[in-house]
Amino acid sequence: MMLSSSRKKGFSLIELMIVIAIMAILAAIAIPTYTGYVGRAQFSEAMSLSSGVKTAIDDAYQNSNTLDGLDSGVDSIPGVDSVKGTYVDRVEVNNGVITSYFSANSSLAEAEAVLQPQVIGNSLIWSCQTTAPPTKTPSQCESVTEIVPIDSD
Repeated sequence: MMLSSSRKKGFSLIELMIVIAIMAILAAIAIPTYTGYVGRAQFSEAMSLSSGVKTAIDDAYQNSNTLDGLDSGVDSIPGVDSVKGTYVDRVEVNNGVITSYFSANSSLAEAEAVLQPQVIGNSLIWSCQTTAPPTKTPSQCESVTEIVPIDSD
């Protein structure tokens, strides 16, 4: 008499469920981390675009000794439509304050990043505020619900 060996091949339902559960846990951790990383990368574009504008404002301030009237298109400060990027719609300057507006295709849509100069001695010290969520901003930029001007007197 010959015995047939019937051996099952494949995975059981419980094994498949365990694998799916592990993948779901990994995705739950990875997706928020990835979106935060993408947001910080897009935010860095605003800081990069603003750095050239900061230099122009520094130069204009050294010539005039005042921040009043240092606006987009004045002196060597670039105009509103001349500074933009992939995720930054426009960069505006008003009395030396640089405001970067994020575009609609950015993960930071509707947010803005503001660099405010403060006169200390004969130089400008810059502070950063943003309306973007804290998980998508660099640590040196304060995340706020409303931009509050700094009193430079």
